[in-house]
Amino acid sequence: MPHSLVLNLLPQSPIPQQYLTGRHLHALFLTLVSSVDRELGDRLHDSTADKAFTLSPLQISTTGVAE
Repeated sequence: MPHSLVLNLLPQSPIPQQYLTGRHLHALFLTLVSSVDRELGDRLHDSTADKAFTLSPLQISTTGVAE
């Protein structure tokens, strides 16, 4: 059965636009998984099969941000 996990993250400093790509988001996801289960994180990272997960781009709120 499919599941959806939404992470609400609050950065400690501004995130440069080039770090909002799928590659960086994928690395962040694998790092988070590895911090809980190192073996699972390694298995997900090393697998050459189609991934059993998908990621969507970060959504940035500019509400309350000084420009």
